[in-house]
Amino acid sequence: MNDLYLRLEPRTRADDLTPGLAAAVHDPAWLLARQWVMGEFDGEDAGTPVLASTTLRTHALAELELGAGQRVRLDPAGAPLDMLIEREPTLAAARWTMRRRIDVGRELLQRLREAGLAALITDVVREYRLGVPTGGEALLDPQAVGLARVAAGRLPDGQACHDDAGAPGATLARLGLGGADIARLEPALKAWREWLATVHAEPAAGHDAWDAKRFEYRARLLAPSWSHALVAESERGGRVDWASFDAVAVPASAPPPAPLTITTLPTPVRFRGMPLARHFEMEDAGIDLGAVDASAADLARMALLEFALVYAGDMFMIPVRVPLGTVAEIVSLDVEDNFGLTTRIASAARAPNANAPGWSFLAPATPSGGRVPALVLPHVAGHPLVGPLIEDVRLMRDEMANLVWAIERATEGGDGRAKPRAETAPVAPERGESAVAAALAYCLMTAAPPHWFPLVLEPGLPRRLRLALLAPSTEVPRGLLLPAPGGLVNEEEVPREGLRLLRERVLARSSDGATHLWTRRRRQVGRGEGSSGLAFDEAEVQG
Repeated sequence: MNDLYLRLEPRTRADDLTPGLAAAVHDPAWLLARQWVMGEFDGEDAGTPVLASTTLRTHALAELELGAGQRVRLDPAGAPLDMLIEREPTLAAARWTMRRRIDVGRELLQRLREAGLAALITDVVREYRLGVPTGGEALLDPQAVGLARVAAGRLPDGQACHDDAGAPGATLARLGLGGADIARLEPALKAWREWLATVHAEPAAGHDAWDAKRFEYRARLLAPSWSHALVAESERGGRVDWASFDAVAVPASAPPPAPLTITTLPTPVRFRGMPLARHFEMEDAGIDLGAVDASAADLARMALLEFALVYAGDMFMIPVRVPLGTVAEIVSLDVEDNFGLTTRIASAARAPNANAPGWSFLAPATPSGGRVPALVLPHVAGHPLVGPLIEDVRLMRDEMANLVWAIERATEGGDGRAKPRAETAPVAPERGESAVAAALAYCLMTAAPPHWFPLVLEPGLPRRLRLALLAPSTEVPRGLLLPAPGGLVNEEEVPREGLRLLRERVLARSSDGATHLWTRRRRQVGRGEGSSGLAFDEAEVQG
């Protein structure tokens, strides 16, 4: 069987290719009329920007003021800002889990081996013995018991070692070493302390930005040469950036820096799906702006469409490098067009009033609703790695019981992982069949789960909730998100939709490449109202 191949080839009847390249049409006037209908003949008395001179002044963010007024010096090449705000004390006595004790003790032994002090390992393990939990503590956390049994006798207690030698200049006092031995030991302890500072980002005493009564972070950023301070009064954790702060007017304590003038070439702004300037060009079919449906009340979508379809070709970009950890103010912007004319561009951010409300983009807001014409570029972690939750607390309103409940759903266990509190709750014994004919007993109030804690409204103003315990339960909060029994919480912080509090660990790198690890808290919206099943004046069957 023979295959037949066909090929079409163009054949010209002349030696000149000009008529084919001209692409002549039958009615050129139609194209002119089409251009007139589309408005291509409507010119503007304006030129194209070809040169831009930007004068800006940058103010360095030098200090971070935490909740109680303590100040921390800022370094753009050091620890990220969100770590300095969100980190919590992790090496305090109440925060040592069994896994942390083992990890810190193991690292100490590794530093001793690297320093050639392997002979001290046996003495360190003996003097700082790691104990195995017993009694009720062992029943509540069997994972911690398993870890302790594996490490006991092999590794020291990291908490005991830290209490003796955690501070700079301190040594392992229980070993009773002499001057020469201490001099050999000091480099190993210094390296161990540096590791602790990296793995467990520990704030100084009192440098905690968390407000336990409001479940929020409070901090202030100060630039001595700037006439404003950046204030975060209700930072809920998770993502600290320029939008977390409001600008508050304060007197400047230092002279303003010298302005810097940058001359550059403006470039047109391009975005995907942007309409092309010429009608004969093929546009990207991935985005169809004409298919966007916007009602008369959808102002945001209509403004976006108007910008994309009408004014997109009038937008130009002027790139300017701004140092990290600064506040940049545009002093002036002069643009020269292709006709040689220079135009001074004024700021679009104006003082808001009833007649001319201001507009701005990426500018911090003021408490009165205005905007400060400045660009805030804090040195925050760019792409942090967030670990699994280690603590989960829910706060909800119970209208039937007329209470606010704080529910510890999960707390950090001895192995460093989240441990559900419901797994350790006592289980009520099942009633037998003979209980049907038994006598009835009066019950004043039913019992709530032991990990449910009532928040009772305190009399007086301001309205506050006090964490209490329901008899006969003697359980207390095991986590770090809730206050101790008797602690107060602002009543307005628990809305009708409830509240969810989380703890998690975060790993990030700073601009100098150093690794930072810290534990942060986050606040989220709850899941609405609920019921604990708490009942009063009940009749129970006595088995």
